[in-house]
Amino acid sequence: MDFKKEIGRKLIHLAWIIPLILYLYVFKSLLFLLILFLIFFIADILRIYFNVKLPLLHLLRKKEKKRFFAPTTTTFAVFLAFLLFREDIAIVSVLMMVFGDTVAAIVGIRLGKITFPLNKAKKIEGLLAEFIIDVIIGSLILKNYLIAIVMSLVATFVEGINKKYDDNMLIILSASAIGTILLFILS
Repeated sequence: MDFKKEIGRKLIHLAWIIPLILYLYVFKSLLFLLILFLIFFIADILRIYFNVKLPLLHLLRKKEKKRFFAPTTTTFAVFLAFLLFREDIAIVSVLMMVFGDTVAAIVGIRLGKITFPLNKAKKIEGLLAEFIIDVIIGSLILKNYLIAIVMSLVATFVEGINKKYDDNMLIILSASAIGTILLFILS
């Protein structure tokens, strides 16, 4: 993918901090996340089925043009994470998606030399950068290095092997699920 276009996509990716902050510090209600999801969902329905032109469509990947795009599926995953999992686990998972996935793409595109054997579109350097960022995020928030490392491994693995599905959604939900399972086992 073109580096400039990917930077544009990742800047939007980083914008996920705004709804997270609004949820945590302003609205403190799942209703906010549900309404945000419904806005994206309705916009997607209008875009896909009624051919309504929306801003930022030039950033869509070819595979996203006729299906729900990342803001819709990501908002749904964020909503589910805060609905189903402990808040600290959900926060870490969302931040792993925001920062880890962003760093993986930028480092992989700019510095990546070694192709990941399970997915030729990914570079080992990008995945390693994601893992490091994810471990830092998890460790700072959870204060439990084992859970942080395992959640980071899962998020990075999902990023690395996924070829077909929305990695944002999968990172959030899989990292949240494994973090919750580990909390249960370790307590």
